[in-house]
Amino acid sequence: LRSTVTSHHHHIIMAKKKDNAPRLTNVDAYKRMNFLYQAAHLVHASSTPTPTPTPSSSSSSLSSPPSAAPPPLLPSGLSRYYTTTMKAISKKLVIRLSPEIKRTICKGCSQVLVPCV
Repeated sequence: LRSTVTSHHHHIIMAKKKDNAPRLTNVDAYKRMNFLYQAAHLVHASSTPTPTPTPSSSSSSLSSPPSAAPPPLLPSGLSRYYTTTMKAISKKLVIRLSPEIKRTICKGCSQVLVPCV
């Protein structure tokens, strides 16, 4: 009588099946890194000067100084700051960056690499 009770009791206490699905930790860090990466691309894209057509007559441009203001300074430093912050977060929390992301960031200067520029 006693052995049947213990075996029945053991059946009730059995542990639940474990999920083999990987759980994503540091969700906030992933969201922040994603935001920083997108912001770096946006800043870089907005700072890239668009090519302007030059006048065909070079003699008039040589005789008088250009009256247009010089182009504004490029905010490439802000783009670099975003990418270095993203890298720092990944190093601190030991999060591996995707190879597709790594290929778009310069290893030397942390500048966003844009194809065909």
